Amino acid sequence: GGTKRAIGGARGLGRVTAPEGTFVVFSAGAGQTALDALDDRDADPNSIFTRLLLPKLDRQDLELRELISELRVEVRDLARTRNHAQFPAYYDELLGNFYFADAAAVEPADAAPVATAQNQVRADFRLATELGTRDALEGFIERYGTSGDFTVDLARRALEAMDRDATAAPERVAIAPATPPALPATPEPAAPEPDAQALAARDLMRETQTELNRIGCSAGGADGIAGARTRAAWDRYRAASGSGLARTALGSEAALGELKGARAGTCAAIAAAPAPAPTEPGATTRAPAAAAPALDPAGTWQWTANCALLLRVSGWTTFSPRGDGTWNASAGNSLGFSANGSATLSGSTLTVRLAWSNGIREVSTMRISGNSFTSTSSAGCAGSGHR
Repeated sequence: GGTKRAIGGARGLGRVTAPEGTFVVFSAGAGQTALDALDDRDADPNSIFTRLLLPKLDRQDLELRELISELRVEVRDLARTRNHAQFPAYYDELLGNFYFADAAAVEPADAAPVATAQNQVRADFRLATELGTRDALEGFIERYGTSGDFTVDLARRALEAMDRDATAAPERVAIAPATPPALPATPEPAAPEPDAQALAARDLMRETQTELNRIGCSAGGADGIAGARTRAAWDRYRAASGSGLARTALGSEAALGELKGARAGTCAAIAAAPAPAPTEPGATTRAPAAAAPALDPAGTWQWTANCALLLRVSGWTTFSPRGDGTWNASAGNSLGFSANGSATLSGSTLTVRLAWSNGIREVSTMRISGNSFTSTSSAGCAGSGHR
């Protein structure tokens, strides 16, 4: 059945004011309606607001404002599982702190562990519903099936809904593990249209490669990809011209402008330069040790990661230089989601910020060694991969 009736009427709950010394909390925000129940099968006699509030009234560790803050998030997340907007509002004219539970009335040894366990169950439930996959929901039920928390029943209903959808749409196929997309010189007609920013960066790199070839620095084909040969050509130009631009400026407007002003044959001077004469008879001059090249993460990296709820995910992430020392990032995973974002490098550590198509915003830390890496992320995943 559908979601049960909502309290508050068609126009939603209105705003009220409270006198000094009082604290007023509403089951929903202004203009919103409050759910009595989740659906026709929900046997709980209390509304979702009340059922989440009552267990907190005995907690002596929660001051009123902390209690309400925690309650608001839980009500909002539970209502979202039914595609309903409900975010409790409050009006605070209370002076000082207030606790519902008397310190003598609650056993402090038991309160904190129960609260902590309950919070973990509901945090994992939010993660499972955000991922929205069968593996995530089944992993949640397997872990917390005996906890007695109402979210376990919600997870079972979500699985039932998946089964109904699969029966109604038998032509749906399973999503294959993600593989990195090919990078042809021109996009294939069937591929999704690339991001405008990424296209502009690639065009800029093509022009840069053309100019490097014009002045004899041997960048190879102008394909718009800053590979090893293009990076070496840029290093030769910087050495031959004495350019003040950094190695990471490759692919920037500043680098292209400087290359267009360089004369043909600039890099030929490096090959033609004679070896320096010894400083005294019998002495030899040792060439200075070459500086270690700066790490360049450009290219496609394949990875696997172990996430919360025993979930294992594979995928790919591609980086392309912006020219200002940062990189554009795009990614896809075996759950069928895609992402775009950016990356910054500090030493051998790459910080990657991605916005996924399922609404999750993730910050990952990649520790790179050669062409392999290990990583951790804000989504609770730990992984490894290679280029």
